Amino acid sequence: MSTTERIYALLVDANPVPDPDALSPGPLPAAPHLRLVDSGRIPMQTQEAIRPPSPGAPRRRAWAVALVAAAIVVIAVTAGALLFRGDGARPVVDAPATTAPQTTVASEDAATLARIDAAIVRVQSFYAALNGADLDTIVALVDPGEADLTMWQANMVLAEQHPIDVSRCAPTSVTEEIVWIDCQVVIADPVWVALGVSELTAPWYVYEDGRMEWRPYQGADFSEANRAYRDYLMAHRPDAYSEVCDPSRVEFGTVIFDGGIALAPECFQLTLSVADDVVAWIEAGRPSP
Repeated sequence: MSTTERIYALLVDANPVPDPDALSPGPLPAAPHLRLVDSGRIPMQTQEAIRPPSPGAPRRRAWAVALVAAAIVVIAVTAGALLFRGDGARPVVDAPATTAPQTTVASEDAATLARIDAAIVRVQSFYAALNGADLDTIVALVDPGEADLTMWQANMVLAEQHPIDVSRCAPTSVTEEIVWIDCQVVIADPVWVALGVSELTAPWYVYEDGRMEWRPYQGADFSEANRAYRDYLMAHRPDAYSEVCDPSRVEFGTVIFDGGIALAPECFQLTLSVADDVVAWIEAGRPSP
């Protein structure tokens, strides 16, 4: 008896599906029944045929997805347009893509507009105090830490010879606690002007209690001017640089550094004294001594 017939005999003994006509006489040769299975004459059929998707189906779904995406874009653009008032009033909910606060307040809110006006006045008062060397007002407005205070003292040294021009201050974002103000400023330092980095955006946080917090300049790479001062001083006035501008000679946390110089009053006094020489050095291709 072949292996197939032995397996079939075992199945017949187990009698999984009683069939008096086929199984009652005893074990039968397996071949006829196997041929019955192979012939496909078992009366079983699904009620509904399963058809594979037609070649056009994925394309139709892709077009549907594209239409939905286009509708979302139209809605987003329309919503963006509604953030600006048609009467030309300033927007107060347009948050920059960097770190500006995200919670917004409706521009029609009169109290919000009053907060914005007050914030702009405070920022403009700060620059007026900076140009006027009024340190007491700066401290009252900004409430800075020690390093910040040193930086503003340095900026007062700069502003004494080259006042900082503030052309425009405008809100970019408003929350219940903060008004984000951006001011367009011009630093008239000769080296900054020569390098084309003198026009900058100065961001500020103005909090609900009136406290102000400065944020780093945005726009041009103003650090390029500080690096130029550093390179010139290290090459032509190394002792003076080491004494008042080298960050490694200053106690950490007491002075803010940028471009390899310490933003302290003594360093700014030195940079102002050599500004014209640095401009000539840059125009000459920055030759070594």
